Amino acid sequence: MGAALLGGCGPDPRTVAERQRLAEQQRWIQQCQQLRPRLPQLLLAFEAAERDLAAVRAATYTPTPGPKPLDPNEQRRLTLEDQQTEQDLHDQAVEAWRLVEDQRRERWVRSQAARQQQAGVELDQAAAGLRQLHPDLVLAGSPPRLNASEVQRFRACSAERFR
Repeated sequence: MGAALLGGCGPDPRTVAERQRLAEQQRWIQQCQQLRPRLPQLLLAFEAAERDLAAVRAATYTPTPGPKPLDPNEQRRLTLEDQQTEQDLHDQAVEAWRLVEDQRRERWVRSQAARQQQAGVELDQAAAGLRQLHPDLVLAGSPPRLNASEVQRFRACSAERFR
């Protein structure tokens, strides 16, 4: 009988657990309300950085137009010697265009790689700002992504969202 009385003398464990849960929920809500004013600006920066990176990745190289092909009708009117001269000149123009175009493409590729790296750095910086606000706002990965459910939770800052 003494053991039965001792078991009933302490606080109700469900009440303690419920109070702890409510205290934790209140702590989350207060943190959310303190952090929420900074969230929109950080989200805008992150979304802009995402768009920039996507745009850089979607960019494609556009070559300049090469020399126009020789006109067959005009070639028929020329002597064989003049046709050969025209063909040689055209071949030289095509080769010169290829050399210039190869250099131009190489410069574009290097520039594009630098732009992509910079856009990635900017996205990582925007993600770091959000993680500093709250680590769960951004999902790990390359590139980082928003954790939509956490973002919604922080936008709402309601007791229902912090259970």
